[in-house]
Amino acid sequence: MNALALPDPDLAELSTPPGTEGAQAHGVHLSALALIYLRHAAPARAMVLGLAAMTMGDLRPQTVLLVAESLIEAGDPEQALAVLRRFDDAPAAAPAPEAEAEADDRPAPLTAPLSAVPTPAQVAARHYLDARALYRQNRPEAARAALDRAIALAEGVVA
Repeated sequence: MNALALPDPDLAELSTPPGTEGAQAHGVHLSALALIYLRHAAPARAMVLGLAAMTMGDLRPQTVLLVAESLIEAGDPEQALAVLRRFDDAPAAAPAPEAEAEADDRPAPLTAPLSAVPTPAQVAARHYLDARALYRQNRPEAARAALDRAIALAEGVVA
């Protein structure tokens, strides 16, 4: 019997076209794998897997945070800030006054919004990653302001 003649049902599921629930489920698995790579000092691999997960429809806040962190670790803070802008379109996330002042410098967003409303802890993590990216861009004042926002939000979550 030819093994190629009988397709494996698991492999048939992998051929699901992007934009469907199956592809989104694979995106969730890719983002979990990306987290493992990120935690084991492989930010470039984590970035690729995270971006693939987002392409497959996994636009959960935790995936966006993972991709942003991997971009920062891989040395691309500008792209990390671009990824984090997805939080600006989230219903519960109001842009900070400093972010509105810098909005004139930014190009118009061409990205889809998050697939879920971020939790207060995720919004605090977003501001923390903003601070790290801004610090890497040698913008210490803006980084300090973002870190202060993250601390204020985190204190509200813990309290």
